Amino acid sequence: MEEPIVFEKQLITHRDYINLRSIEKGTAEDHVIKLVDKLIFKGRQAEFVKVLQCDDVLDAFPQLRTLDWEHTGSTVSSSSLKRRTDISQGIQKRMSYLYSTTALF
Repeated sequence: MEEPIVFEKQLITHRDYINLRSIEKGTAEDHVIKLVDKLIFKGRQAEFVKVLQCDDVLDAFPQLRTLDWEHTGSTVSSSSLKRRTDISQGIQKRMSYLYSTTALF
């Protein structure tokens, strides 16, 4: 089995990956939300957005090419939980169509 890109790029730890994969309830969208929340909590949202812009990911998810990457909040410093929540919601809205998360984690 191929390593997930967020693990390969060291955005999440092996433990994070196992914890995310062990979630049995919820939809694939719920898994994406948990992944994005985890990355934002770690302050890795800008790196995640860069991963989403890689050719391999764009080839797998061509809809990502249509997003307005300037307004994802990826370059904003997240100094407060409120700001992190705002950024998380912004990214989640832009990724709502990613119901199949196999290539992400």
